[in-house]
Formats: sequence, C-alpha cells, structure tokens
Amino acid sequence: MKILLILFFSANLFAGQFDNLVKQSIKYIKPNVIESIGKKYGDDGVIALEKLSIKYQDKSLQRFNSIANEFGENGIKVVAKYGDDIIISKSSINLLLKYQDKGYYMLKQYPNSIKYFEKHGDDFMKNSDKYGQLRVVKYLDDSSKYGQDGRIMELLNKFGDNANQFFQANWGKLLTGGFVLLNSDEIISSIENVGKEALTVTGETVTKSVDNISNSNLGLLIGFALILIVFFKFGWDKVFNKKIDWKLQSILIKYKIYNKSF
Repeated sequence: MKILLILFFSANLFAGQFDNLVKQSIKYIKPNVIESIGKKYGDDGVIALEKLSIKYQDKSLQRFNSIANEFGENGIKVVAKYGDDIIISKSSINLLLKYQDKGYYMLKQYPNSIKYFEKHGDDFMKNSDKYGQLRVVKYLDDSSKYGQDGRIMELLNKFGDNANQFFQANWGKLLTGGFVLLNSDEIISSIENVGKEALTVTGETVTKSVDNISNSNLGLLIGFALILIVFFKFGWDKVFNKKIDWKLQSILIKYKIYNKSF
C-alpha cells in the first residue's frame, strides 16, 4: 500500500520533492494532507513540510500549520528556503523576503540583527553594506547598552563615512564616556571636518575634543567618589564643621570639590 502511494504521488502530483516527502513522512502525515498542502502552497508548501518533517517528525504538521496560520504564504516561503533554524517572526520574514541570502547570513551570524532591523529598518542593512556588517553590529551592540544606538544610526545616515571614520578612531573613548559625548558640538564639528582637512590635523582636533570632554566627565566621577569617601570616613559633621585635615583638604581642592565657604 505504501509503495502504491509513493508511486501515485511521485507520478501524478508534483514530482521529485513530493517523492522525498512521502518517503520521509508517510508514517506521520496522511497522503491527502500532503496533496492538500501542495495544491494550496505549491512547491514551497511541500518543501517546507519536508524540512519540518525531518526536524519535527510527528509534530511537523503541527509546526507547519502554526507558521501558516500566523505568517501565511510568506512564512511558508521562508521556511521552504531557509528552514526554521532562525527565529520566525514578522520582522525576520520581511528581512528574508527582501534581502534573501544576505538577510539570512545576518540573522545567522549576528542574531541581534533582527532587533536592529526592527528598529532602524533598511538604514541598518544599508549601513552594514557600506561599512561592514561586523562593524555596524558592534557599533549598535555597544551603544544600545546606553540607549544611544539611534544616535549612532542618525550620525551614520547624516555624515556617512565621516562618522564611520570618526567612530573607528575614537570608539574606545566614546564607549568609556557612555556615548554622552555624541551630543557635544565639538564632536559634531569634528565629524563634519573628517576628510575636509588633513587627516593628521583632524585627528588631533578630534582627539583633543574627546579627551577634554572625557576628562571633564572623569573628573566629575572622581569628585563624587571622593565626596562619598570623605563622608564615610569622617562623618557629615566633621566635613561641614571644617574638621578636615590639610592632606584631605589638598586632595579636595585638587579635584575642585572643596570650597572654603563650607
């Protein structure tokens, strides 16, 4: 009986891939179900079911129906071509349908790509093409921890390779400063000037701008830390009743957090 079914489907339905599917999944899926899927979704439906049957066996039809119900024909097309090893979602389906193998590579190599595609759309893919997939994902991975990935994309879109060159030269300092420097007028000016002046001069200007802003932020953090140390070690009363010895006073003056009006 099984042999007759195999011959029937391979001869009268959709040829090669149907033959494979029937051989692999006839013990899990009824032949009339396979025929129905083939009529509704064509080759894509049968290939998708074949791939799912290898992975899910007796649960393959359930998985197929779940994808079909939620994502329709587009979801089945994606599964037929790429399987369901990647996360199947509305965004990943849109990415794969539009960018095909390039989109699949991004999802496999950099799983966070789907998050950035959802948030930044085609700009994310375009900038990845221009400046390198690994580099752009790195930019967004680091900056998103501080809620600044949108700013990174905005600068890349606006200033192009000038912004990319600036990021490459100063990424470590930007990361140390939590990317708050990106809103500085000095930084924007430095990005605008990249490529317009001699690179050595621009590099020096950029470095000084970043250093100045970084140092001011670092000094502020050190100042706050010292204040806490003073309070814990000497107590609130001693600090505000001028009972601080001259060594401690000199440290506070150095970091501009001691005021003689205390």
